[in-house]
Amino acid sequence: MQAGAVPVTFGFDGAGWMGAFHFGVAMYLEQYISRCCPQLRFTGVSAGACVAAGLAMNIDIHALCQLALSRQLEAKNDPFSMCECVPWVFERATPDEQSNFLTGVNGRFACNLSIAKLGGVSVVYTPLVYTEFHSRSELISVLRGTTHIPVLGGALGSVVGDARVFDGCLSADFISYPENDARTLMVHISPWGRSKPGWIAADVRFPEVWSFVSRSLKILRIVTELGRLRAAQYFAKLRKAGHVGAFQHICQHDNLGTEDLLAVETALEQLLEKFKSEHEVYGEAEYYSPCGAASRGGYTTTATTVCDWEISLAASLARNGQPLPSIQVLRGSDNKVESELQGTSETKLSAASNSYKLEQAFEESIRQVLGLSTTQQPGWDTNVKALFN
Repeated sequence: MQAGAVPVTFGFDGAGWMGAFHFGVAMYLEQYISRCCPQLRFTGVSAGACVAAGLAMNIDIHALCQLALSRQLEAKNDPFSMCECVPWVFERATPDEQSNFLTGVNGRFACNLSIAKLGGVSVVYTPLVYTEFHSRSELISVLRGTTHIPVLGGALGSVVGDARVFDGCLSADFISYPENDARTLMVHISPWGRSKPGWIAADVRFPEVWSFVSRSLKILRIVTELGRLRAAQYFAKLRKAGHVGAFQHICQHDNLGTEDLLAVETALEQLLEKFKSEHEVYGEAEYYSPCGAASRGGYTTTATTVCDWEISLAASLARNGQPLPSIQVLRGSDNKVESELQGTSETKLSAASNSYKLEQAFEESIRQVLGLSTTQQPGWDTNVKALFN
């Protein structure tokens, strides 16, 4: 591992039964990452905490997934039982109290819960983040708390320490690891929405009711495979763009993202066609685009601000001895600036000025993350100015 390597955090959101997607992503990560790497962290909210904790504890993800899916039929017949699914799984998957397995969790796994407070005539939920666990039973009680849905689990909440807590999604869909900043490379995982820089998503619009009402085992297994293939697609695209080196310090070998991208996307198309054939349970689910073409996530090519994902990815590339791309290359801007430069003289000047400001902001952000002054060279071989040309 490189000295001073940038920490990497994988964050799993709340998903209910669509957490099957999380399991698929985790199965892919299990193949390639070194889960004991001290620079690797996992965060989770609600059902996402189940997968995040499993990765942090080095539990066999396939076995954890099978335990979770074994509760499908009971939960389908009795939706009120779903709140006990995650603690039930971990009571069977974790070692006993005498084990020292918590040493691998503390400082590497963060879980969000919600505390209810009265705010006038309404209830306001505030986040409570756990990163330290003193016993197996405390860990399980925290996982029970982060999946306690007020209606399904009861109005009084679940007890953790001296607090009554509720589902983590009530106060935050995602959490970063405490004290995370641009120096940490954060990858969000969600079965909702579209893929974009820093996000592995399903690229399928699932009905939200699917979180609470369990689908058939066949559908859940398809969603699990969808997660695995989306992760493979995500890292294959990063490797094709020359950016996967930002993750090399957390990998067992230099094979992250080595799958053939065309083969992965063909498999995705076949899987989604299989999913479509399940008309009786497919319901209102829709596709955003074939093979989930990556969204720019609202980024504007000519904006003069740089997001944390871009800063942390570039900083990690630099720390790992990789060449630093320009911000336009990093975003895969598809020559948007060039197309704008074909406009009027005023448009040309504005686009060129904004593009220059963006590169300046990007360079300054990287220097700050790496702790460099404006006169210092950042440590890679080529002059930093040339890397932005």
